[in-house]
Amino acid sequence: MDIVFFKQVLLLMLIMVAVAIDWRTTKIPNLLTFPAAVSGVILNYIAADWQGALMACAGWLVAALVTVFLGNLPLGPGTRVSGIGMGDAKLLAMVGAFLGPKSALITVLYFCLFFGLTSLIALATKVPWKQVRVLITTAIFDGDISGLSIDTTKLKEQGKAPIPISIAVLAATTMTIFYLPQTLAFLGLH
Repeated sequence: MDIVFFKQVLLLMLIMVAVAIDWRTTKIPNLLTFPAAVSGVILNYIAADWQGALMACAGWLVAALVTVFLGNLPLGPGTRVSGIGMGDAKLLAMVGAFLGPKSALITVLYFCLFFGLTSLIALATKVPWKQVRVLITTAIFDGDISGLSIDTTKLKEQGKAPIPISIAVLAATTMTIFYLPQTLAFLGLH
């Protein structure tokens, strides 16, 4: 079996375990991420000697730093605590240990896209669409919407609820594994 293929399969399996744990508990344990990151370094050492191990460590560091930086940007109203937790950062760092720094950056790029999509889906499931439809229909046909309102209680609750975003890490890693050359070419980074 090719070592690269083995690394990719093992990585995806480890992320799937993280998704299962995150879905149930909204936590990603260090007991999963740190030993897995070490195994990524060891596998890269087996594949490419010390240079592979150094690239794995660089990938871990790059993914950790970029994720922690992005997770602490003061974005949004009130700049409340970000949805990216330390478990998510360690999970992405683990991915970096398997894939190296260049692929780690591409994975973080894809992660940002999938995290946004995951957040939109989570919010969209809480929008009172029937009330929105009534409001829009009334505005179009009657013009007077002064007596109508939309109950945003569930939407506000969802904004505070933790989202298990390890599924975004799984999607991002899968995209990186299967589309890395195309992504690098698209970004002009051959």
